[in-house]
Amino acid sequence: TTTTTTTTTTPSASLSSSKTLPEYNFEEMTVKQLQSFLRERGQRVSGTKSELITRCKSLAVATAVSSENTPSPPQPVDKLLRQQDDTPRARKRVLVADQMPEWFIRRLEQDAGEGVGFDVWNLPHLATDELQELACKVDALVVRSTCVPAAVFDDRKAGQSHLSLVIRAGSGTDTIDVSAASDAGVAVKACTGANAMAVAELTFGLMLSVDRGICENDSDFRRKTWGKPRYKAGKGLYGRTLGIIGIGRIGQEVAKRALAFGMHVKAFGRSFKKEEADDIGVERCDTIAEVLRSSDFVSIHLPYSEDTSNIISTPELALMKPEAVIINMARGGVLDESALAAAVAEGRIMGAADVFEDEPTRLGEEIRSPLAELKGFQGPWIGRKYKFNQEGMEEHSQIQNKSTQSSYEH
Repeated sequence: TTTTTTTTTTPSASLSSSKTLPEYNFEEMTVKQLQSFLRERGQRVSGTKSELITRCKSLAVATAVSSENTPSPPQPVDKLLRQQDDTPRARKRVLVADQMPEWFIRRLEQDAGEGVGFDVWNLPHLATDELQELACKVDALVVRSTCVPAAVFDDRKAGQSHLSLVIRAGSGTDTIDVSAASDAGVAVKACTGANAMAVAELTFGLMLSVDRGICENDSDFRRKTWGKPRYKAGKGLYGRTLGIIGIGRIGQEVAKRALAFGMHVKAFGRSFKKEEADDIGVERCDTIAEVLRSSDFVSIHLPYSEDTSNIISTPELALMKPEAVIINMARGGVLDESALAAAVAEGRIMGAADVFEDEPTRLGEEIRSPLAELKGFQGPWIGRKYKFNQEGMEEHSQIQNKSTQSSYEH
């Protein structure tokens, strides 16, 4: 394998065998970046810039981390905003606008599959106006949780932007204005299925936990309270029916594991054919209602869109068996949370979710959801909290392949 030695526009992280934090140039960070650095580590974010810098330096010296998943230090936004973009560039330029592990940034910089690395701008936690201004200076944009509104593509429409590709490092593109991107001639891609194993495994973790009352039992144990007599006996998974709503890559991985547990599996998907169902050993259903009526457990794996917004609400939940379990592993907003909260509170069904609407964005921020205080309900968002799979994170090759093309399919 040939690796090209590259020179980056700003100092990159240096990882030592002593597992100290990377070398951050705190003096060149903005106040927002300094506050983000501290907030993610549970520290106070108030004070002057000088105080924030001192606090960041002290934290960097005191904290030891594993080098493999160490977040790469952000680069100074102000310098990049002032950088002129009228000179020819030998390498494609990529803006990474969400926190990514160090190995991912280095891989982009060093080798993109053709022996040519990218000029990487690693800038998590950008304000929307900063994202808009920087996006026009790069060839590709990589995001995970950051929203990419229509305004980001305005310069491209005016012929004043290099941006030709946006990649979401996850499933779905609901955080990106795909219509505006398409109008501007910018391709949008997601890493569909990259986290399929992680989400499928967590689905069963939640199913088992709800059925056996694992979280409640653990909570009582930590309070030194003996609560075993009041727990209902779990019914188990063997011989019971799992209904899967959305049978794409993740749904199919869930189905495989359900069959291994000895469950009967029913599945609904708009383009799911009987031949496909027969191949993986599941029963195909024509409607969501059919899945809900006949299942002991229901797992949702649909993308979020106008068509799927609150696709399961009060009428649909009323179809479910008494004490059935519904688990939302898709997106907040696919399942009507107010309707679900009412059904769980009344004891008609039980539930769990890996996602919910209006999720907090900062460490320690208060969760505001009607689901948070319900008994018989468990969450939240840890589906992607899984050791990064190198094979599942091939965004760099997609960027290399797509950014060198002159036209795209949308």
